[in-house]
Amino acid sequence: MKRQNAFLLLFLGFLLVMDAGANLVGFTGWVSSQSRFLFMAALLFAGILLCWAGWTRLSNLKREMSDQSWLRFLKVELIGAGLIIFLGVGLFLLPEEKREALMKTLHDFVEMSHVIK
Repeated sequence: MKRQNAFLLLFLGFLLVMDAGANLVGFTGWVSSQSRFLFMAALLFAGILLCWAGWTRLSNLKREMSDQSWLRFLKVELIGAGLIIFLGVGLFLLPEEKREALMKTLHDFVEMSHVIK
């Protein structure tokens, strides 16, 4: 479980760095004021800290299992991350109306499951 938590820190940090980087470079046009710039800079810093914490934990755990390669050590986590990235890219590549319809269907399903409880 420690390995999954460490990998999750690293993965979430990577996602934050990518999001903040894309916004700061100007891909989205969202950073239009100084306050938004500072927010994205803080998000970038938080992502870097999460990556550092995750990498530090992973390297300490790997040191305990030095007989395994990194690929074998992170086999399950890499498969999970690949699946999440694949689904995210697939969702992003859908036409906007299909993506919105899918998100609405998922939202309705979640709301219906809350009513059943």
